[in-house]
Amino acid sequence: MKYVNQVIAASLFAALILGFSFTATAGSNAPEWVTKGSGAGEFENARVFYGVGKAENIESESRLFSTADCKARAALANVLYDFVDFLSTDYMTKKMGHDLAGLKNMEMIKYEQQLRAALQNSLRGLKIEKQWLDPETRAGYSYCRVTLDHVIDVINKSEEIFPEIKKHLNQRAPQIHGMVERKL
Repeated sequence: MKYVNQVIAASLFAALILGFSFTATAGSNAPEWVTKGSGAGEFENARVFYGVGKAENIESESRLFSTADCKARAALANVLYDFVDFLSTDYMTKKMGHDLAGLKNMEMIKYEQQLRAALQNSLRGLKIEKQWLDPETRAGYSYCRVTLDHVIDVINKSEEIFPEIKKHLNQRAPQIHGMVERKL
């Protein structure tokens, strides 16, 4: 039993060191966007959010990529949800005048729900920009992205979002994007 516990502990330690990224299994000739995974960053002089999806063990290549496409959009949605979390926390911290340290109140949850609903609309019809089939594993990868400017535009056009949140977003968007970029 002691040996089993040591193996489990060593495995967990290795997972923490190496990360839990699905890209670790991508072939050695994988494009950079595959090995990098989902996140936030700069692309062609614009701040962007991007999602990478992986599908495997599907014989039909069209279904494989359809699944990877859906997973890429879902991964991008998760990145945008991080942005919403940072935005609402940043807004409430400014509004209340102190650090919230992980505390979520009903007002903050309401803001997050409004922002997430607005961003869901921006993900509809989002084009997949890149696809890659790993010749070694036959896993399919898909990539999609959206610019920070597009996200700001969607939120500013949403009638459900309070004007003070829109103002805060317009003032702090680059800094909040940077928070997401550092987290991921």
